[in-house]
Amino acid sequence: RLQAFERQLQIHAGKKRSEVVQAYRSGNKSAIQADEFVANYRKRLAIIDKPGLTLDQIKRRVSALVKLKLLNPVRLLVIDYLGYLAGGPKNASLVERVSELARGVKQIAKELHTVVLLISQTSRNAGDGSEEVTITDARDSGAIEDSADFLIGCWRPELKTGISEERFYQVEGDLWFKILKGRRG
Repeated sequence: RLQAFERQLQIHAGKKRSEVVQAYRSGNKSAIQADEFVANYRKRLAIIDKPGLTLDQIKRRVSALVKLKLLNPVRLLVIDYLGYLAGGPKNASLVERVSELARGVKQIAKELHTVVLLISQTSRNAGDGSEEVTITDARDSGAIEDSADFLIGCWRPELKTGISEERFYQVEGDLWFKILKGRRG
């Protein structure tokens, strides 16, 4: 939760992490526009930092926050990540569990009338994250691909072994994305 807050504040203020930390330590929150950030995001951002929730628990928590007017209607729900979700059929194989969870995520999107971004790992065949991700690199089950309206792969080209120094500085800090599947074109 703290890391997510810190990153969002960095983006909002256009400052480096060290500047944000220093501003908080020195009590100079105005230098990083912290009060403005909190006021702007008070009802727009909720972080539930509890691994092992079921999809039903997530849906109930989000619905309760909206009902209590602690959160504006949700336009984006991010689940970071699939491996932390509890639930799925008992005594089922990993593929069956992932399939059930993937369908459940789709159902939550429909019930909450929102976009759900589900983060999932790639398989070991995908390498170290330095190469372009393909649709076959999804981990555990094709059910994620089957249930998803969009499948987006991401990688960090700066991690590539043998990258030239010049190319490294061109892509340093970049996170590249590619739409691997787009339902409805």
